Amino acid sequence: MHYPAFMRESPSLAAFAFLATATSGFGQTFFFSVFGSGIRESFDLANSTYGLTYGLATLLSAALLLKVGPLADRWSVQAVTLLAVGMLAAGCLMIGLAPGWAMLVPGFLLARFGGQAMLSHIGMTVAGRYFNQSRGRIMALTAGGFPVAEATLPAAAGLILVWGGWRLPWFIAAGILIVVALPALLLLARNAAHPVQLADSTDNSTAEGFSRAQAL
Repeated sequence: MHYPAFMRESPSLAAFAFLATATSGFGQTFFFSVFGSGIRESFDLANSTYGLTYGLATLLSAALLLKVGPLADRWSVQAVTLLAVGMLAAGCLMIGLAPGWAMLVPGFLLARFGGQAMLSHIGMTVAGRYFNQSRGRIMALTAGGFPVAEATLPAAAGLILVWGGWRLPWFIAAGILIVVALPALLLLARNAAHPVQLADSTDNSTAEGFSRAQAL
């Protein structure tokens, strides 16, 4: 198969990075926004209550990323991807099955953290870590997953919502994540070197990394 020159360093990981950011769309605001009115009506929620729930889940997912994000440096790409997709799929199921407002809270958190936080983080990390040549183009390709998801997922969810209600798209999303996205991501990452081995093979004797506090 003929690949563009900038992908030849590792075509499968380039595709992985793009697919990871595209898959994160199931946990992004542009996907959630399709269901706002339906969820509020089902649980009789005020706009402020719904917005506060979503906002807190988003802030907590960002805080958790500071703690869990470093797993991308210690776990294999496949292992951390399994964790992220598993959380995102679990969040989708919890939202779809939610009998009341209280179950939306962990559902929102898992979906936001697994998708918007972790999968985005994993995709960009792989693009930056495994490519030395044409890294800028690989990063651009990876970032392209976001607009692709934004252009397709809300429209598809809106059509399904009109046909089957606001819960059905969440069940379909969970099914796509487990049956299609996860196997594809694991297959594409099967030959990725372990981050620890990759770090050991790099001479960092003259460079001192930043602590988390210094980075913040």
